[in-house]
Amino acid sequence: MTLVLRTIPIGITHAVWSGTGIVLIVVAGTIIYKQIPDIPAIIGMVLIILGVAVIHFFIKKPFIIKFDELVKRSYCSLNDHFGAFR
Repeated sequence: MTLVLRTIPIGITHAVWSGTGIVLIVVAGTIIYKQIPDIPAIIGMVLIILGVAVIHFFIKKPFIIKFDELVKRSYCSLNDHFGAFR
């Protein structure tokens, strides 16, 4: 997930990561424990999958932030709030 955060904003990453985890856990529960999800659960998972697909296919541009730039932004932000670190 750390590598993904270099190119995609954290909000989108968290949504995709959580949605994918939910679907995979339900699939594993169905295969291993024979827990068949009901119709509303299946509809919800289909909506999650469609949401991830929409994010994947329709995102306009990659949000590439170089690591050095991110560190510089963080340092400047902390520096503004807490004074110079020495």
